[in-house]
Amino acid sequence: MSKDPYLPDDVDPEALKAARRTSAGRAGCLTPNAIAGLFLVLTLVYLVYFGVLLANPYLPINPFPPRTPLPVYVVATADPRGLAASPSPTKVPEVARLTTLVPTVTPTVTPSLTPTVTATPPVITPPRLATRTLIPPSPTLIGAASNVPAAGLVITPPPAIDPAAVTRAPFQFTVYGERAAYIRNANDQGCRWASIAGTVIGLNGEALIGMAVRVVGEGIDEIRFTGTAPAYGAGGYEVFLNSAPLEAQYVVQLLNQTGVPVSEAFTVVTSPECEENVAVVTFVQNHS
Repeated sequence: MSKDPYLPDDVDPEALKAARRTSAGRAGCLTPNAIAGLFLVLTLVYLVYFGVLLANPYLPINPFPPRTPLPVYVVATADPRGLAASPSPTKVPEVARLTTLVPTVTPTVTPSLTPTVTATPPVITPPRLATRTLIPPSPTLIGAASNVPAAGLVITPPPAIDPAAVTRAPFQFTVYGERAAYIRNANDQGCRWASIAGTVIGLNGEALIGMAVRVVGEGIDEIRFTGTAPAYGAGGYEVFLNSAPLEAQYVVQLLNQTGVPVSEAFTVVTSPECEENVAVVTFVQNHS
């Protein structure tokens, strides 16, 4: 008989306690399974969440999104040949920048040909080798002015030429005597001087002014006009060569006012001696 006043008489309290313990044990066995199921669901949610972020890290659900890439601009640059610049700057999307390259088309212009005028230098024919003849200094010397070569030196011009008595030369002018004469420099430079000088004489023995005398050799290519060195006559000229006498070879040729040769190229060998440091080359007219 039960001692509990609330239980029926036919219920055994000990059996009731054992039944309760058995029921409590069965209910507690469900708790670990529920926890395992919860963790399984959370794991699936975790995998889905990170899979979505890996596919698109810029979604708002990402608490640590990557930095937004800077836009890429194609900047127009001036063509070095002076052509028009490339098209205006274009913003290229990030995806397009990673996958393709935007080519820049530069227009090409074929330059037009500009005619140029090239001056033709006078043609110098093969020179004739000159012989040296020493001429004593003229007794007529009148004090040379400073830095004026051979000032006051009087050179007797050759006589007038009779056209009937001479052989017609290929050029209008020939070198008088077919050789150069050598004299001492008469200015205040004395021996510190070397030059080629002379004059140009017409058919009637008159001095011809304004003609060009070209001297080439030893790094020199100079032109002097007749009438610029009156010490050698009214049609005199002089080309300075060096600050000391030297033995060297030069080519002398007479040109008209348009630069056309009117004499053959004449070779002059200068002297290293102070007594003959001026080579005198006189051109005379052979025919008109």
